[in-house]
Amino acid sequence: MVGMAVSFLFLALGLAICLIWLGSMKTDQTLKVAQPALREIFSVLSKRSYASMYTIIFCCFFVFSAVLNFLPFRLVELNESFSEFRIGTIYIGYVAGVVTALLAMDIARLIGGEGPAIAVAVIVLVVSLFGWSFDNTHLLFINMFVFSGAMFLVHALVSGLLNHRIERHKGAANGVYVAVFYGGGVLGSSVPGLAYRQYGWEGLLIWQLPLTVIAFIATLILSLGDKARE
Repeated sequence: MVGMAVSFLFLALGLAICLIWLGSMKTDQTLKVAQPALREIFSVLSKRSYASMYTIIFCCFFVFSAVLNFLPFRLVELNESFSEFRIGTIYIGYVAGVVTALLAMDIARLIGGEGPAIAVAVIVLVVSLFGWSFDNTHLLFINMFVFSGAMFLVHALVSGLLNHRIERHKGAANGVYVAVFYGGGVLGSSVPGLAYRQYGWEGLLIWQLPLTVIAFIATLILSLGDKARE
């Protein structure tokens, strides 16, 4: 209970800091909101590069949410004496996601462009998915940094590339991205529970593999499209 209280205390502190920052933001710009038409949404979805990026982020965030939402059950399986605080500490690995997101463009330039960088990030995500099969909690702690870093690198690169490519219907394209992103998160937080209940932790991990394969195929399609544009 103490660990849970500390977690909520940190959340409250973070929200308070965000509130202070919001109060310091300039408000001299007028926000214009327009509801996108269905034809705009269909137009966005019909573009192969956009559809590839939506597929990548949906699959990756589905897998990410599946693992992290059911991870506490796995930790308790490994050690019944694990407190809420000790379980919470493994999520410190999220920090790696902040770093990779901030350095996304530098990483992309180093690898040779957004497309290849996304492919590498997806591969790392797949490798770290296998890392969750370890029984050693110290290795799981390290794996969280790799897993989170790869996921948020994918997110930063895909969202940035999408906005760079958009020529028309920008609102619709970004709206679809947000819907797909959180749709993958919602489904990933619930549907894999069926696999976990029936087959356990290893079964849950195995059921994520097809999604990672689909995500990687989508990165290949995206990269091929980029080469065709050159």
